[in-house]
Amino acid sequence: MAVRRLPESGFELELALHGPGPRLALPGLFDQLTEAGANRVVEERVPKPEPGKRDAGILDVVTIAVGGVANLVAVLDTVYRWLALHRSRGAERPIPVHEEEVPSVTITSGSRSITLTYPADWVQSQAVDEFLREHGQERTES
Repeated sequence: MAVRRLPESGFELELALHGPGPRLALPGLFDQLTEAGANRVVEERVPKPEPGKRDAGILDVVTIAVGGVANLVAVLDTVYRWLALHRSRGAERPIPVHEEEVPSVTITSGSRSITLTYPADWVQSQAVDEFLREHGQERTES
């Protein structure tokens, strides 16, 4: 599937939220994505993973469709803010955090995906810049 950009409707994105309990913060994330310029944000129903693939008590995956996005930078910034908040809430838990419990969001546009974690390291920052360039956008330094 090729990346589609229709001038009137913007980019169509899929966000897969990984980590413990991402569903709890969905209403706020939906509002923030709408404020960032998305004209459609809906939760997609995806089949449950095969038995033994994921322990539902540790890892939850929520997929949302985001449509009409003209400004990918604003959406990425929104996702980073959500990850920072979600990670800080996870740090308050009394149990140790395992690698699979680290919140992340995989953003897919057409055939291209990028996984974001917070805080971003240099490699992730470079991958984000390339993802944006491929979509004709770039971050500005402030």
